[in-house]
Amino acid sequence: MRPPDNKSTPAAKHVVVILRRPPQHPRSYHALRSAVGYLTANLRVTLVLGGPAEVLLQPDAALLKALPAETVTALLRPLGTLRALGHAVLAASAVDLEAVVAAADAAVTW
Repeated sequence: MRPPDNKSTPAAKHVVVILRRPPQHPRSYHALRSAVGYLTANLRVTLVLGGPAEVLLQPDAALLKALPAETVTALLRPLGTLRALGHAVLAASAVDLEAVVAAADAAVTW
């Protein structure tokens, strides 16, 4: 007997990951990588970028152009992965953060 296929099983829980650190901060990459890692636990993920992290939603921003190319790729790749798999990537300034968190089963802040 085969174990159930996670791809066809709907996500059981919803987690909101809130990132408020600037992109050049070492923990920003870890936060984004963690958000993608939650997908392996069959969690529905909403990534909310706030404050200085919102610049990640504007790939042509001057701040990102000042960072090394491999750093920018490492920061933007998880965003693309989340979006491609149908998970929300939002700007904190564009949503009611309190409502987003209240609708989730858990919230993780970086």
